[in-house]
Amino acid sequence: MISDPITVSPDMTIRQVIELTRANNISGMPVVLGTKVVGIVTHRDLRGLPGTGLVDSTITQSDAKGARSSFSAISCVRRRC
Repeated sequence: MISDPITVSPDMTIRQVIELTRANNISGMPVVLGTKVVGIVTHRDLRGLPGTGLVDSTITQSDAKGARSSFSAISCVRRRC
């Protein structure tokens, strides 16, 4: 387990996340809003997306059965996930 992981926020651009993953040789990062983890973003999530898009439009969250689905961090915050 990583004790101090590199994280991103939902309002970062996809280009910024790609640059972080390349600079740190990692394939994904937790997405954090304040002190709460709201999802994860991986290379697979970012593939083919414009660099100007925001992370909140592409983060992945695991549901109760472990399946992955895309969701908006903003709507998650509104629902108090």
